[in-house]
Amino acid sequence: MHNWSVVRELWIAVARIAPSEKPSIIQLLGAISTLLYRTIETTSVHLAFTEESIHSAQKIAEANVGDEELKLAIQTEFEWGQKNEQLYYELLDSLIGLLTSGSLHWRMYNLAFNMLCLQLRADLPAPPQVIRIFVQNLIHDAIAVRKVAIKGVAAIFKQQKRKHKKIVINPTDVARRFNPPHITECTKT
Repeated sequence: MHNWSVVRELWIAVARIAPSEKPSIIQLLGAISTLLYRTIETTSVHLAFTEESIHSAQKIAEANVGDEELKLAIQTEFEWGQKNEQLYYELLDSLIGLLTSGSLHWRMYNLAFNMLCLQLRADLPAPPQVIRIFVQNLIHDAIAVRKVAIKGVAAIFKQQKRKHKKIVINPTDVARRFNPPHITECTKT
């Protein structure tokens, strides 16, 4: 789904379903959980078009787009991204509210916790309350919840890993520098 308002409303509605012990309902919830886990795609929050893509689109359309229209499109794109980011964080807050309320049945807790784990992203930082709930669930009674918590904490660690400075090194220069003095370099003939 590419509409964050629909995702937010739908996921919260599914997580709030009243518990039932009917086998058909239990199977349906299991199918929903499996479907989410196997088919969910990471939907972009911020969409940015490169200069090359804009230039290519203008060539295909064979139309000149004025600077005013481009500025308006860039502004609309920025506003759309900000709105999506707000909806994304509202979804996280709603899921955290459900998980911390203590009113969820254990099946619904597992489903909501899986939903929360599926929403961890590399491009947006996880809020502190999300990190807290993942760390707290590392010692949960249910092993399924602990496994999801381990995956979530690993994703959060990966997200928060600092960027390392990369230095380009020529291997032959390094080899020459550490070459023992009594060994001379052979030249190929």
